[in-house]
Amino acid sequence: MKTTLQIGWMHCASCSTIIEKWVSKLSWIQSVSANLATNSATIDYDDQTLWLNEIIQQINKIGYTVTEESNTHETKNYLTSFIYSAICTLPIATMMFVNRHEILGDHAFWSDSILLLLTTINVIILGRRFHVGMVKKAQQGQTNMDTLISIGTGVAIIYSWFAYIQTYAFGTPTDMGHFLMGASFIITFILLGKYFETKTKGQASQAIQKLLQLQEKEAIILRDGQEVTLPIQEIVIGDTVIVRAGDKVPVDGTIIQGKSDIDEAMLTGESIPVTKSTDDEVYTGTIIINGTLHIHVTTASDQTMLAKIIDVVNTAQADKPPIQKLVDTISSYFVWGVLAVAVITFIAWYLSTGDLSQAMLIMISAIVIACPCAMGLATPVAIMVASGKGASQWVLIKSGETLEKSKNIDIVVFDKTGTLTEGKPQVTDVIALETSQTKDHILTLGSTLSKNSHHPLSQAVTQYTDDLVDMIQIHDFQEISWHGLRAVYEWESVLFGNRKLLASQWVTISDEIQQQVTTLQEQGKTVNFLVQGDVIIGLIGLLDTPKPDAIHAIQWLQKMGIDVVMISGDTTKTVQAIAQQIGIQQYYAEVLPDGKADIIRQLQEQGNVVAFVGDGINDAPALAQSNLAIGMGQGSDIAIETAEIILVQGSPTKVLESITLARKTYKIIKENLFRAFAYNTILIPIAALWFLAPMYASIAMSLSSVSVVLNSLRIRR
Repeated sequence: MKTTLQIGWMHCASCSTIIEKWVSKLSWIQSVSANLATNSATIDYDDQTLWLNEIIQQINKIGYTVTEESNTHETKNYLTSFIYSAICTLPIATMMFVNRHEILGDHAFWSDSILLLLTTINVIILGRRFHVGMVKKAQQGQTNMDTLISIGTGVAIIYSWFAYIQTYAFGTPTDMGHFLMGASFIITFILLGKYFETKTKGQASQAIQKLLQLQEKEAIILRDGQEVTLPIQEIVIGDTVIVRAGDKVPVDGTIIQGKSDIDEAMLTGESIPVTKSTDDEVYTGTIIINGTLHIHVTTASDQTMLAKIIDVVNTAQADKPPIQKLVDTISSYFVWGVLAVAVITFIAWYLSTGDLSQAMLIMISAIVIACPCAMGLATPVAIMVASGKGASQWVLIKSGETLEKSKNIDIVVFDKTGTLTEGKPQVTDVIALETSQTKDHILTLGSTLSKNSHHPLSQAVTQYTDDLVDMIQIHDFQEISWHGLRAVYEWESVLFGNRKLLASQWVTISDEIQQQVTTLQEQGKTVNFLVQGDVIIGLIGLLDTPKPDAIHAIQWLQKMGIDVVMISGDTTKTVQAIAQQIGIQQYYAEVLPDGKADIIRQLQEQGNVVAFVGDGINDAPALAQSNLAIGMGQGSDIAIETAEIILVQGSPTKVLESITLARKTYKIIKENLFRAFAYNTILIPIAALWFLAPMYASIAMSLSSVSVVLNSLRIRR
């Protein structure tokens, strides 16, 4: 069973690693993926032998909490804590800029007592989450950002109490001002930084929130002639849902009564409403403009198209690409490295100056300046923004690894039908080749065979002849995969299909017939032969027109330096004609389904990184073979399942958008990681050399995390 838990008190990349390693120790855990950007952990476990409560207890044991609180709630908590912390810090900051003992004289005792009390409240109470987290992780031999903050502020507050006791109990004046100010400012600015971080992370996840808002919580259903309002979860397949003007469709289903204009912009991006009536399909989240619809529920609430979209986005946000796994490994050693540097810094300064106070302040700065948060946020926040941005454009990215794959794509291979063309061929030509035959007979015989097949070409013939001809009696019907149809009519064999079907039955094509076939194919039409006995009695030409935006998409892919290839099972002449219309130079025709995967493999063996775009069951092997599998959303379930990127609208332009988005995201990830590593590489030595006081170190630490999140938000532009 797979479940996703919201985790409280996640601060940095080390948190993700700690949770994953600790939970993975439990028996019957199959996989764990903790995500700092979403403050969540996705856990796959055997629910027959392991209780969810056991997992939650283990997470609580190492200092984290499993919570139902939203990001908004966490942001408010950080803001409240920051305000109280700032109130405590303000008097300290004010008094530190004046000579208290000179101005207050004997009353300095009271001012120092008040300032020490405020600092203690600030560090111990308002900063308690850091200390609790540090202690729990220390008990398990773990470290993270809590460790750095707790040690830094803990050392400062302990030394402040030491100085206070030395001054007023033993009469040995010892300065504690810098430590009071340092400890208080560290807590205040880190809380402010966490507030901005969670707020900007909330902005990064807006897309998924908008998708969730499209889901209705209740629906009106018809039970025993009465209208009853039920929660969506209680509606089952077969129920009849009533939706009125202005309402969102709460389920996926088929209209059984009524007619309405429906706003499907959330699904297709098209602003013009679509008119739908009886037998038309409707989808969750679309809006009824007028009228009332009775909808037969065909899909469970957790399996609707919208639910699948949300699930894909959530899965992508929880996924870790290889580059993030490397960062997690580095982060697991990072805190120990920082603590080692801090100790060496303290020893070096104390031995060289003999000033304990200064050595401790420099050590605190070196500890506090370190920021594993920025490293932890660099990748997951960018992926979260990218997956949300893609979802808003109906480009669904299944995993973070997909983003890395996309950056190296140099060839995009399109399956022709349904990807570059509309996938809805229409009958354009009916030719009777024998004087004894009529067009009506050709249509009648072709339609009778076709009605038993689900192939797009067969359905096109059936649809064309629906009201034109009556069906006739045939026997021994057989569908020959990728070739055509065969049956017996009036004791004679009849064939309806392509050239390969004729070749397999030893039917020859005369030069005169071939000339007519060539003419049709040069116009981009697919030709089906109708054979009665051993004589070709007719031809039916069908045209599957290119999608309106196919040319634009191909031109832009080529401008990006990506070669475009088309594969089709259609004849060479037909494929060539389509290729010329849309500007593709390289194409493969008359390719059987298993041959598509072979072509992908050949291109890869030539050193190419190949993306394949398909929408049918027969595309699954090629999708699996490709380096990047892109499935059209209106295609088969198998194609969508195999795909790593799903294009809900099925537009070739979306291929361009998906690759552009992936490349931009990977560029942002690299920028984020550079910023994070450069920040620590430069500023830790600066703090160790005493160029940054603790309060400035805490500001820099907070800003580094916020800058990474803000940089990731550029993906939304």
